[in-house]
Order: sequence, then structure tokens, then C-alpha cells
Amino acid sequence: MAPADSHGEFLELEDALRYMKMVKNRHPATYNEFLNVMAHYKRGRIGIAEVASRVAALLRDSPDLIVGFNAFLPKGHRIRLSDEQAAAIEKPTTFVKAVMNTHPSTYREFLRIIFDEYGRDGIGIAEVASRVGVLFRDRPDLIAGFNAILPREHKIKVVGGVDEHELAARFMREVSLDDHDDDKIHDGCN
Repeated sequence: MAPADSHGEFLELEDALRYMKMVKNRHPATYNEFLNVMAHYKRGRIGIAEVASRVAALLRDSPDLIVGFNAFLPKGHRIRLSDEQAAAIEKPTTFVKAVMNTHPSTYREFLRIIFDEYGRDGIGIAEVASRVGVLFRDRPDLIAGFNAILPREHKIKVVGGVDEHELAARFMREVSLDDHDDDKIHDGCN
């Protein structure tokens, strides 16, 4: 599957391979089925709606992977999460969307850090927090947004006397979770 038109400048083959590695590590029992779906699409046997439906079913227990897969769907398509799935990842999704709106190289580096966490030899949440803190050292708003999804014991210190709670609240208000009104929605609730 090619990178999505709307995010293509952010996604590279390396990103797709890392994503597939995450699917394989977290869903080893259904990974071959996931690959079969991709192969059927590549050969033109199924369309994008069928791909979205099958991927939504295969990854139903991993809404974060569904959101990640949406980045690879063509512009105007995405898999909609159930209310329960969306509630489980609203803050992380909002945060990732804000990072995506930064410079492409910052977004790619952020994805690499996160993928390292979920890889076979995961680096651990403390190392993720440390690396993200360095990456966003000049963006206290992004640090505050990331802190909103980190466990308490791994929060990144925001320097410069900034009110982190106000930054986090403003961050969550300013970044809308659902801005795809023109998308064709593929229901992942089944």
C-alpha cells in the first residue's frame, strides 16, 4: 500500500516496514492474514474499502495500529474507530496529529522513537520519554501534549517556568481529533 497522498511527504518505505513490524510483533497470529490482505490489494483483487474493512477487523484490539494504518490509506479514506476504541486513544491520537503538523523530519524522528519502543527489542518508556524530550526541547507545547499521555513517573520536565497544565489544556483544545469531514469512512466497529 502506498503512503497516503495527504501524508505522503511524511511517510517513507522505512515507516511502512516499521509499521508492519509492529503489527507482526503485536499480532503474530493474524500477521499472515494481514499480509494476504495487502497482497490481494496489490494484485487488484480487492479495493480500498475491502482493505479497510479487513484491517479494521484484524486489528480491532489495537486501535492505535488502526490509526497508524489510516496514514497509509489514500487521501479521502480512513477507518473509523468505535466510540470505545476512540476513547482509548483520543489523547495519543490528538498528540500525534499535532506532531504530524510540525516539520516532516521532526515527525519522522518521533515515529522512529515510538517504533523503537514497540519493536522486538523495545527501548522502554523511560528512554522514549528522554528521546522525545530532546526532540521537542524547543516545543514546550508538544512536551506538554506528550506528558498528557505518559505515565506520571515518566513525565518530561518542561523548562522555563511554563505552566505545563495550562499548556496541556490549550494543546488539547486547539488540536481537533476529527477533521476529516470529506473522508470516505470505513467502519471499523464491526
